[in-house]
Amino acid sequence: MKVLRKKSERTKKAENHRSIKRQLDRYSNFLIEITRRYIHSNQEITIENIRAEFDKEFINIIYYFNRIL
Repeated sequence: MKVLRKKSERTKKAENHRSIKRQLDRYSNFLIEITRRYIHSNQEITIENIRAEFDKEFINIIYYFNRIL
């Protein structure tokens, strides 16, 4: 038997895909922003610099959400 859903409701699989896409978009946008910042300030871009920037940005968010839950 097929379950009827409202047009606006998403399946669990679709919600998971959407959530993953949002995270990937956020990471890629942040990488672009960091790269531009380093280029405009004439700084060398290294993997260590990028990793440090990501840690600063995203570790704080993980810490915040873990405290809420």
